[in-house]
Amino acid sequence: MPRIALTVFVAVALAACSGGSDDPPVVSRDVSGVTDPTSDRTTDTTADATASPAEPLDYSIEWTPVSERVDEGTITVPLDYSDPQGDTIDLHVARHRATADPTAGPLLANRGGPGADGATLALDATGWFGGEITDNFDVIGWDPRGTGRSDGAVDCIDDEEYDTYFSAPDITPDDDTERAELVDLAERYTQACVDRVDTLQFVGTNNSARDMDAIRQALGVDQVSYFGFSYGSELGGVWATLFPTTVRAAVFDGATDPNSGPLESTLQQGAGFEASLTPRYNAEMGKLWVERGGVHVVANIRGGGEFGPAWHDAGLKTKRQVIYDDFASVARDLIARGITSPRKLGIQGGSNGGLLMGVQMTHPELYSAVDIQVPLLDMLRYEQIAAGASWVGEYGSVSVPAEREFLASISPLHNLKPGVAYPQPLIWTTTKDDRVGPQHARKFAATMSEMGLPYLFYEVIEGGHGAGANIEQQAHTTALEFTYFARQLMSGGKPVP
Repeated sequence: MPRIALTVFVAVALAACSGGSDDPPVVSRDVSGVTDPTSDRTTDTTADATASPAEPLDYSIEWTPVSERVDEGTITVPLDYSDPQGDTIDLHVARHRATADPTAGPLLANRGGPGADGATLALDATGWFGGEITDNFDVIGWDPRGTGRSDGAVDCIDDEEYDTYFSAPDITPDDDTERAELVDLAERYTQACVDRVDTLQFVGTNNSARDMDAIRQALGVDQVSYFGFSYGSELGGVWATLFPTTVRAAVFDGATDPNSGPLESTLQQGAGFEASLTPRYNAEMGKLWVERGGVHVVANIRGGGEFGPAWHDAGLKTKRQVIYDDFASVARDLIARGITSPRKLGIQGGSNGGLLMGVQMTHPELYSAVDIQVPLLDMLRYEQIAAGASWVGEYGSVSVPAEREFLASISPLHNLKPGVAYPQPLIWTTTKDDRVGPQHARKFAATMSEMGLPYLFYEVIEGGHGAGANIEQQAHTTALEFTYFARQLMSGGKPVP
């Protein structure tokens, strides 16, 4: 009897590793601390201007057990490090304890954003890191000030204004008038932050870097290791510049030239879509799928990094069709070998993998469930949405005729057709996704609705380019996904018991 297979293409991060020179130039970085436009203070902002640890406060963390190896707690830090005896805020911190004796010490980790919580890296450390890391390091995650369960939230606008900001405007303007309206809306949002948030100047990278050293002091160690994903690389760079003698080791997966402007930095971070999908332990997949009789398959298709740069480069720009053909070939092979059948085959992918899922919708005969996570789906306008312009090196540009023709041929939004028996997809996004943007998923769902095609749509209100702002929201999204798969593939579309 054919088994139930879930073919998973986990999206590589759109801000991934980038190469660098073996002999990087000496650069300057703004490590001046609190940014206050009304201040008359002048500070040395070169890379040699290191900071002293914020010693006036006695930092401590009172840990509360969460599970056998996981604890959480809070640390109290100055709101303004130039006035350490003034107002304070509490930061949420979590720890996944090592099993080795002796350990390699603490490993602070930040998953980027900016604006994303970070305690989840410790609360779910085995999902983020391999056993060699979690067995030897105490993994420390924290919600940076203003995020997750930490104090310092920046509430610039109320709920009604928030809805207007994210839903009313056309964020892909076609002319100067629409562009001016969008700029005006953004300026009003920015001004609202300035007018309504008295502590705005204390919520930023420099103060978060100082918070990291406060955590180090609370842990009672002279040095800590650090792993930074995406924007976490920038945060780690500022921290290492401010407190170089406290750095045991640091790994940055999105390192950029700190002299680069915002767009150039994004381009550098987006240079490495060739992340490898190698076997790893996945607790949710094991418990919620495999234990229920399902099969989990990872498709190592061209465009990834499993077999080196050439494997990735084989799927660049107008050559990307091989990526989508490879994935469909994996599905056909699973069916041909009797591992599963189209009736019991589901697929899942997010971000760049969400685009892959949208393209696979053109093969409705192969699948009965398609989980489309925080996706790119409008490939004719992707350059004008969120950070899309930084991915031209990967996808190509509509400004180049040959590339535009190819993008039109694979753009999921533009290839939907009424009357086709597509599998009912689960399409989900996040309101605050500043990397891909929620517009892709919204427009795809709206187009399916106009065509009378069945679909499921979910939008996470909090968080960035992911499943939610904290572990509870992420768990809720994961539950929705596996409920969807169980319903589509295991119960014939009926409610799951």
